[in-house]
Amino acid sequence: MLNQDLKDIKKYYGENMMHLCRELFPSLLEQEGLLFRIISDHFDYSKLLYDDIIAENMEEEFKDYIYSFIDVEKDRIVTNKTPKELLDEAGYDLYECHSEHDIQSFRKYYDEDEVLCTIKYGGRLNRCFVFFAVKKDAENIKRTDFKKPKRQDEYGTSVISIQFRKGQINTVSIKNRYNHTVNNPDATFGNNLDSIILGLTDAFEREYGFNINSSYSDFELNSYYLGSDGKFYKINYEVDDICFGSNNVLLENGRPNKLDKARYVIMDYFVLDKVEKTIKICNEDLRDTFADTIGHIDKIEEFVDKKTKERTIVINDKIKIVVDKIGVIIKYINEDITEIDDNFLSYNPCLQEIEIPNVTKIGNNFLRNNRIMLSFKSEKLTEVGEDFLYMNTKMSLLKLPNLLRVSDNFMYESQIDHISFPKLKYIGDHFMCENQLLSSILFLPEVEIIGKDFLYKNIKVNQVIMPLVEKVGLDFISSNSIIESVFMPKLKKAGSFFLSGNKCLTYLELDSLEEAGDMFLRDNKLIDTIILPKVKKICGDFCYRAFGPINIELPEVEEIGPSFLSNCEEMERIELPKVKTIMRWFLPRCKEIHEVILPEAIDVCGEGFLRDSDKKKIERFYAPKYLEKISDEHKPKFLKELKLKNKHIT
Repeated sequence: MLNQDLKDIKKYYGENMMHLCRELFPSLLEQEGLLFRIISDHFDYSKLLYDDIIAENMEEEFKDYIYSFIDVEKDRIVTNKTPKELLDEAGYDLYECHSEHDIQSFRKYYDEDEVLCTIKYGGRLNRCFVFFAVKKDAENIKRTDFKKPKRQDEYGTSVISIQFRKGQINTVSIKNRYNHTVNNPDATFGNNLDSIILGLTDAFEREYGFNINSSYSDFELNSYYLGSDGKFYKINYEVDDICFGSNNVLLENGRPNKLDKARYVIMDYFVLDKVEKTIKICNEDLRDTFADTIGHIDKIEEFVDKKTKERTIVINDKIKIVVDKIGVIIKYINEDITEIDDNFLSYNPCLQEIEIPNVTKIGNNFLRNNRIMLSFKSEKLTEVGEDFLYMNTKMSLLKLPNLLRVSDNFMYESQIDHISFPKLKYIGDHFMCENQLLSSILFLPEVEIIGKDFLYKNIKVNQVIMPLVEKVGLDFISSNSIIESVFMPKLKKAGSFFLSGNKCLTYLELDSLEEAGDMFLRDNKLIDTIILPKVKKICGDFCYRAFGPINIELPEVEEIGPSFLSNCEEMERIELPKVKTIMRWFLPRCKEIHEVILPEAIDVCGEGFLRDSDKKKIERFYAPKYLEKISDEHKPKFLKELKLKNKHIT
């Protein structure tokens, strides 16, 4: 038969939690009312607590945490002595750490595999006040003398770190010298300073102004927040010092505020007032426009699924919002809305389904942190802002047949394997950057402008068909090694690293290209033929380490940047009939080159010209306008070398 404690635990924390408590705390259950009071004093009512403790393997830590409160009602000893004086009586020297250097000075007391996280990882002073207490004879207390270490044996307590969390409640953690080689080393002396020497809690409070809960252990649980009342609350979000709890609780700067469930519903970081018929954001600084899409509320209906505990809220008979058991919005249906402004549910990670069939335009940060939505369809959507579904990695179906424009960071982390945007014209920066699953053919029939990092690091697209594109930015499908064909007949300007890193492309013809950025076709190992009939400007490192180009047609180029065709070892002949300016490092390490024809060149930088190429193989160097411009005595070194070795240079 259950005693009253177990009945209350079952009622407020669930049956599984009741079974766990019966297993962990048999002795405490002998004192009626004690266990439930300790748990309820330190954990808000939640039937999810058991699941979260088990999921994180925190059973032992939870047990130690509860046991640490057993002596909480003992009278605290008051003293006029300082912490330093009291610890001196207990045989310790006390040190306060003001810097990371101070903390690191105590590393010498720990074996390599027992160094405190405080020391190993640093940064502890950002959230804690850190002290070390060292026994006066600590150097003589040897680890090897303790074959079966215990948390509070002489060695373990010969060097202790006493840490107080910063905040309204300065909870204490006493860490011993064994670190993680004994059970719960972060709760030495039960984290009760008076267990080291009576009066120490009071001394620290007086000396440093701390507000100490002496029975608190260094207990942490993911998605739980310690309120100023000493209770842990399960939270869904923490944004700008406001926590949004799963039990209709708001915590602002740690102060809990429980909202009446009969009147209010917390949905994500919004509060629905069923009496006043309003939806308000809890933190105006967030500027999320979810509430704006609801508009004026005349009618609210609410349905709760008894099995899943999901709550369905129907507004004005048309708008449907589904909230899961912890208060997170997981479904949204609104057939009336036609435009969505910036930051719509931008912090929500768990929306599973959205139906907005009449939306034509979406602003920035739309579902930016969503991670799990599987499909998104919108027949009328024409424009989306920055960071659209930025972090979603689960999307498998994306149907936007009338989309015309996407801004920066469109589905930045997506791993979708197929897209179809038949009317898309403009693409911003970082479009589906890091996507490694997009299928083999990339067909964007109407796109005209593409920003930087388009499909950066995609590894599966092997054909590019963009008949209308005129401009692409930095890193256009760079780091993709398998592209075999490119059809971009109207491309006029290509940013740096265009198709950089490709290993399969052998032929490239861009009939309208006028400017090629730095590192154009860098590391394209198999490229054989490049035809750019209208290009006028080529920036630095054109075809750097391409090795293979043999046939290159650049009939209109006027300006050549540095390191042109560097390392193109099989290049034999180059003719640039209209080039006027050539910068340094022209044709370096082109070991087979034997003919260079530059009839219109007037400005040739001699630095690095044909460097490390075999000048003995040069049979013809034709640059009459350049040669006429300079006298023999001012001719650069490369011309002198060519003339000395080959009398047919013209």
